[in-house]
Amino acid sequence: MNEFYKGFKSDADPMSILCSVVAGLSSFLHYHLDIKETAQRELTAIKLIARMPVLAANAFRVSMGLPIV
Repeated sequence: MNEFYKGFKSDADPMSILCSVVAGLSSFLHYHLDIKETAQRELTAIKLIARMPVLAANAFRVSMGLPIV
């Protein structure tokens, strides 16, 4: 995912970056998901929400022109 961030300009809006990265995660999280199973949908949602602080921090750093830690 860190390579994905490199496609954004350093002055891009951090919220736009975050939205794009979250949308891009769909290509990584769907391979074992059965959308008809409530428990699997809930677990996938929890995993996505758990990643949000790191994704947001990375989006902020990219928007400031700083390297991702």
